[in-house]
Amino acid sequence: MSWMVLYFHSNLDITAFTISGNGTRTDGASVLQGENLKLTCSSSRTDIIFVDWSKKPRGNSAYQTAPSVSMKMNLGGMCSFNPKYPVPANMKCDCVSISKYTCILISVQAEMRDDMWRCRFTYGLQASAAFEHTNDLTIDLTVDITSTVISSPIVNPVSVIVNTTGTFLCETSPGNPVATVVWYKDNTTSTNGNDTQITSGTNTSSTPDGHLIVTHGTLTLQVQRDDQDLGVYCRARNREQWFTSGTKKINVLYGPKMRTLKDVSVIRGEKFEYPCLYEPGNPTAVFFEWTRAETIAPWTKQNAQNLTISVVQRSDETSYTCNVSSVLLPTLATRTTRKYDTATFYLDVMYGAENLKFLLNNVSNTLVEIEEHSTNNLQCLLESDPASIMFIVKDGKTILERPGVHQLIHEMTAKCSDMGVYTCSGYNQYGTAENASVGLFVKCSARQPPGVDAKLNYTARPNENVTMSYTIAAYPVPKPSKFVWKGCINESEDSCNSSLDGKLKFDVTTEGLSSSLTIRDVKIEDYGMYQFSVYNGIGSRFIEWLHLKPIGKPDSPSDFHVIQEEIYETSAVLTWTPSSDNGSPQMFYITYTKKGDQSGWIKKSIEYKRDVQMNYTLRNLEPETEYIVSIYASNEKGFSPTINDTFMTLKHIPGKHADSQVALIGGSIGGGIAVVLVAIGVILILKKFRTSGYTKNRDKLTKRTSQLSSQQKKNDDNPAGQSISGKDNRGFKGAQTYEQLSMATYRSVYDALDNEDNGTDSPGCKAANTYEELSKRTDTSVYDALKKGDNGSGTDGPRCNAAQTYEELSMKTEKGDNGPDNSQVYTPLDTSKSQSHMYFRNAKQEDPVYNDSVL
Repeated sequence: MSWMVLYFHSNLDITAFTISGNGTRTDGASVLQGENLKLTCSSSRTDIIFVDWSKKPRGNSAYQTAPSVSMKMNLGGMCSFNPKYPVPANMKCDCVSISKYTCILISVQAEMRDDMWRCRFTYGLQASAAFEHTNDLTIDLTVDITSTVISSPIVNPVSVIVNTTGTFLCETSPGNPVATVVWYKDNTTSTNGNDTQITSGTNTSSTPDGHLIVTHGTLTLQVQRDDQDLGVYCRARNREQWFTSGTKKINVLYGPKMRTLKDVSVIRGEKFEYPCLYEPGNPTAVFFEWTRAETIAPWTKQNAQNLTISVVQRSDETSYTCNVSSVLLPTLATRTTRKYDTATFYLDVMYGAENLKFLLNNVSNTLVEIEEHSTNNLQCLLESDPASIMFIVKDGKTILERPGVHQLIHEMTAKCSDMGVYTCSGYNQYGTAENASVGLFVKCSARQPPGVDAKLNYTARPNENVTMSYTIAAYPVPKPSKFVWKGCINESEDSCNSSLDGKLKFDVTTEGLSSSLTIRDVKIEDYGMYQFSVYNGIGSRFIEWLHLKPIGKPDSPSDFHVIQEEIYETSAVLTWTPSSDNGSPQMFYITYTKKGDQSGWIKKSIEYKRDVQMNYTLRNLEPETEYIVSIYASNEKGFSPTINDTFMTLKHIPGKHADSQVALIGGSIGGGIAVVLVAIGVILILKKFRTSGYTKNRDKLTKRTSQLSSQQKKNDDNPAGQSISGKDNRGFKGAQTYEQLSMATYRSVYDALDNEDNGTDSPGCKAANTYEELSKRTDTSVYDALKKGDNGSGTDGPRCNAAQTYEELSMKTEKGDNGPDNSQVYTPLDTSKSQSHMYFRNAKQEDPVYNDSVL
């Protein structure tokens, strides 16, 4: 085989050319004296022509000109060597592949230390060959370390202050290469196998010692309280064998680690003592000092373990801090350290609600007249500890209530419906603040009451009487003559005739804010449009159009569907919203069958009892079966269009109780729990009203309790899946409408006020007079009365519970106050929401009143 002389050039290429050894050290170039060291030169190229091994002996400044070995892999895959450069006797070389070549240095000796080796790869085409050198590799001799010790600190045990760092130094005997040093916590067992290695706070460095190296390990240990008597030691090696140092014990110094001081509540006027609780430290001697946060009251520091206040005042409410200290002396320290620990508690001085203020737009007034659309702010403030249950009541109905507060803010852009008497109250378990009231009158034109859906469509049979009515909101209240009813051809002023008041067969009745038109013996010509209008001197005349028509077929029910959560193996619950019956009582008819079985239709009739939402349970269904279900409404005039839905029953699971059994058990348990909750609610309601002084509200809620109990019994007796109408429940009084309430009077508000009958049932308490009463006085104007502060609040009797309003006074009959049955009727919305809440809806408004303070 011949070796050709090639002309080539160095080519800077991104291809890697490397040389490495199989010994120790990161580059593998260190071995024990007398051991073999295998060197490997490799490249990622596959067009290598030959490889030269070059050596730079220790002390030489440059590599030898001639290579020590020149080798290549021929086309037959065999390794061949250039005879000009025979392989030295202490080397053995081989071709692993076209890209990898090895040479073994046999029996490395001390004189070979610091020799440097590298390879030069010649690659590419012979006509344009290039070469590249590998990195340099320096030969080194490995020397095992023989020992390791903790060189600092020398004393044992080592005292360290808790939560500070202790530094430990570990040192090895000379060796090569640098040793690995690890630290351990001694788990006090006979063997080191289960000790815990310390991985944080460690560092390793080295210093030369001739041709060898001394390795230093540093441990910076954050000492904790539970490190008391902890043992620390180090281990080191630079080859296979580990060497272990002795163990240093840690003595943890700490001050007295304070117990938590809990906040304390104490009633004003009591004596108070509180101990400073602590755990002894190391050492155990301690010193005490009590301090407190700044207050207006004078204070002297106390140095006893117990804090003492002879008579607690409101000014004593603040934070108190106990300071405990001890003196510590750590190892190797030149001076002592004082270790402090503190704990703070808050002294809460409790007292009843007091100093209540009720402001409208930051001004305290008794009666106020404001413009519609004006921006207003009602603010109620009081002092108490703990915070009070506060509420603002409008005309006897709670509009805002918050537990655990010191102020309430009610912002409003004045509307006609905001007119009334507002009363603010507050109390806690240590006392009740004096109530404060503001009479608010909003000047507004006549309009439809907000939140009320006025009835605009009426039906009547021929030859019967019919009454159409309308209730407005307005201030001042229009005169009866300003309420006008007209018959019209369409919804245009030009199509209307003159007023119907006083005409044959037409009766117009007006009282307060309500007016009604009665048509006797209805004829065909009476069907059509009617105009209702009213004017109170503010804004423009209010007009509403009402339609009288014959009875007709009912409208289709809406939102008819199967409740997905109520589909079971053999039953399913349907739900729908009834629509208008168009003047004739309606029934609902449900038909259902298995899908695809047109011959098996089953028909059910359901009586309509004026429920807002209706449910019906289909039973005896087949499991895992798809059904078609339909519904329509019917009255004497015909049928509504049919609405359909589909559903699939659940798959039967063997061993599961039937739906009816589950429903029966669930109903019994649920009913029993509801009865218990109602009973608990009754006790708490009555207890609150005994302490709050609201006698009239207590009577109303006592009566409501009877209604709730009767309703529950009705629910328990009612089979699952059948609809229950509120008007049929025993002990349940249906909520009266606004129109019914306004019709329940035979005397005007002015008659009631003239007789000084304010409708309250508390002896010696007179409710705040209304704007009308003050304005009717002949000896002074309403503004003179306001200036004098005369609000008729009954200053010669006990605290007035709640001022009545125009609407409440207008409810009085010739026989006296009708009480809660006429003036306020509440119906339960939902008693299943929470054990500590009740929901009521007032008959005069749609919005529910959430009363969290009742329970």
